[in-house]
Amino acid sequence: MEALQYIYTSWKNGDSLDKGYMIYSKSEGITDRECAAIKSAMQYLVPKELPFNPSPQEIEEIFPYSFAYFLLPGGRCCVARTTYLGKDYSGRFGNYIIYALVMEPGSLACRPGELFGEPYLKTAMTEAELNAPSPVPPLPPLHIKNYGSVVNDEELIFFLSGREEEFAQLITFVLAAKDMKVPFYLNDTRENLVLWAAAVQRILPPRLAASFAFNTYVGDQEGLRSPRLTGESVEFHLVGVRPDANYFNYGIEYRSSRHIVMDFQGGYMTEGIPASRFAKAVAASVVTGFENVDRFGGFVDKTSYEGLGGGLEDAFLCYQLLERGAFRCTEDDLQAILVFGEAYCTEADKADMGNRLLVKMQQENWTVPASSFAHLWEFICRNTSFMIYTLYDLLLEEVYQLTCEAADACEGVVEFLDGLGKATPQAYGSFLEYLNSMGCVEQMILYLSGHPNLCTNGFYVNWIMDSYTFANGLNDRQPISKLLRQLLKNICQVPGGESEIVRILFRATSSRALFEAVLQILLASAQKPERLERLCREYLRQADSASEAVRFEKYLFGMTEAAPLAAQLAACKIGSAKNPEEAFWHFYSLQSDGTRQQPLGPMVMACLGSLTGQAKSQAAFRMLEEQDSRLLEDERAAGALTGALEGCDMGTLGKLGCDMLEGICRLGIRTGVDTPRIRAVYVGICLKEGNSIFSPEPVELGKTVRGADVRLSDLGRTDYEIYVRTFLREYLRAVKSSEDMALVVKTFYHRQAFDQFTGRFVDRLRMLEKKGNRQWQKLAAWACAAILTVESGTPAEEELYKALAHYLKGLSKENLADIRERICRDTSEEQCDLFFEEVMRKEKLFDRFRKKK
Repeated sequence: MEALQYIYTSWKNGDSLDKGYMIYSKSEGITDRECAAIKSAMQYLVPKELPFNPSPQEIEEIFPYSFAYFLLPGGRCCVARTTYLGKDYSGRFGNYIIYALVMEPGSLACRPGELFGEPYLKTAMTEAELNAPSPVPPLPPLHIKNYGSVVNDEELIFFLSGREEEFAQLITFVLAAKDMKVPFYLNDTRENLVLWAAAVQRILPPRLAASFAFNTYVGDQEGLRSPRLTGESVEFHLVGVRPDANYFNYGIEYRSSRHIVMDFQGGYMTEGIPASRFAKAVAASVVTGFENVDRFGGFVDKTSYEGLGGGLEDAFLCYQLLERGAFRCTEDDLQAILVFGEAYCTEADKADMGNRLLVKMQQENWTVPASSFAHLWEFICRNTSFMIYTLYDLLLEEVYQLTCEAADACEGVVEFLDGLGKATPQAYGSFLEYLNSMGCVEQMILYLSGHPNLCTNGFYVNWIMDSYTFANGLNDRQPISKLLRQLLKNICQVPGGESEIVRILFRATSSRALFEAVLQILLASAQKPERLERLCREYLRQADSASEAVRFEKYLFGMTEAAPLAAQLAACKIGSAKNPEEAFWHFYSLQSDGTRQQPLGPMVMACLGSLTGQAKSQAAFRMLEEQDSRLLEDERAAGALTGALEGCDMGTLGKLGCDMLEGICRLGIRTGVDTPRIRAVYVGICLKEGNSIFSPEPVELGKTVRGADVRLSDLGRTDYEIYVRTFLREYLRAVKSSEDMALVVKTFYHRQAFDQFTGRFVDRLRMLEKKGNRQWQKLAAWACAAILTVESGTPAEEELYKALAHYLKGLSKENLADIRERICRDTSEEQCDLFFEEVMRKEKLFDRFRKKK
């Protein structure tokens, strides 16, 4: 190999103004910028604790020398040595010589350390050279054939034996300093410093070794950081610094973050940076030779890696995987291999690495953390596609391991899978096709059949429903449907799974066929009424925030098979609604023609149970107006409707019609609900229309009223007034005797409003009299007879007597005679005479009459 030469020293015949220090001579081709860089990097400062005026022997034995290798501005490399000479031509101490070799990149046939100690590496000036006239001719290029006589592999192995631990730490510090962008300072004997530097360079791959710069002695370490030197692009990865050079105290500086230090003589070194696996492995291997190091170097040289930092640790992991199949199943190691491999390795090595990783992971059954698996997935998809089905199986195992004991909704796994789909859409799509194969589905069913974890089953159901379309429901043409069925059955067997069931049903509303298929499976496994009730309550909890609720209810009420659940759900929702009747009619309207057999009883009960007063009665009235027989199929609902209608006002009940009222009366009888108001209205309408379930045709007043057990005494005044106004005329038309009239009076008695009856009764008599209808005489006579024939007086007879007496006083003698004649048919003449005698008096007859009786 060929090198250009450079000599710098103090010379008396030169023309330098810098105290005689100058470039004594150099080969043509070394630039001024390179000269300046060499001078700055290699200038010598005498250690402050060494003798100021040393003897030649002291200089030779104890003064440090600087042996260095570094890169010059422009890209060429330099091997240099600075040697202290003592006195210069003027007798002053401090003289030194810099001898440097400048070589083209790639022309260095050996490691720089192997040039140390070679005789051509000049360490002194001869008298002839010092006395030569100026200018000295340019130095010729040096042709180097011999090297390694002082520093070589054997010498390094011998030196490192027993120092493996120290060497591993030193390698780690060198690489860490590069990553941290701080200098690394080393202190040891001058000989050891050369060997340490040469050893580090020897274990580096050749291409990287060419960029490893070192200097075994620097008198001003702070000067290396100056803009002047850094501007000249000189960088050292290892710097020898003596404590006495520039008062550098390792005992203090080992704690500083400005640099990393290692002082073999003082026993100090930076803490908190443990030796790396790479450094330990290398340090342990070199004591038996450099074969393994060289193989590793050959691997790195095949890569595109150029750095000197921690990336070598990652490169070493890749090398071990490829060389020996060695891999420690940790997330950090996997990430390191994947990152380094993707960035720097050859395509062939990437494929081999992916293959070996998959095999190793399967052998050790290792579950990779989700973030690392995503990286592995992308790496395999890009570089080892021939192992894609192995990767698919690993992904299925990964997902199962991440979810098999989940205690939440597995959102992290969902994000993980979404990330895979976005990063590698084609590969992820192929994976979903693989998952939808019969063989894969059968394998997954073996894993998941009967799985008791609700979150696990819920995750798989949601994943499948998100990943596939089920426009035609669950059918055998799509194998994944079989797995989905199994998962749904699992969920139904898990106590407390109602929340997950409802969530799944909401998701299934994307397709009516899918919704119906899912619901059928769930209903088949959840038939118990208490389970249905819990499902309904859970639906109510989620429905307010679910945009799918409208479709959910529409689909549900369109399924005949889901009638029990639909009825229960509607009942729950009606019962909790702000407007229960509005909710009832909403669910009633959801039923299609195909589901008219759905029971309405629970809905009716829920609605009426949530209402009170007239609102309840009116709701019941509107329900019966639909004339839907299903409203009355449920005994409890029928009873509730009947009881609610009993609370309707008389006007509303009068609108129902005879047939409807008859049905309600029958319901009352069937369900045991007392309906006196309804029966009263029904009787009134029957008397009007001439037929009754309580009396054979034609209607007989006595049998009808007694059969219906009509009681008006409990009506409110308003209802009573309406009833009298509406039905008294029909009652009077049906009266055929004084007994009938006595029954009417008894039926219509009302403690607070009986005056309505007496007043309207007298008004009716006057109207008939005016029209010339002789029926008025019969009614008046029967009313009087009813008063005379009762065994004991009642308030009803007393109040009626007052009204009749007043009315009779206004009649003509002829009319009174006719009435008297009719009364005598039902009473004795003595009672009749006494009655009419007293009618004409102003005093109260009733009490006197009763006394005589």
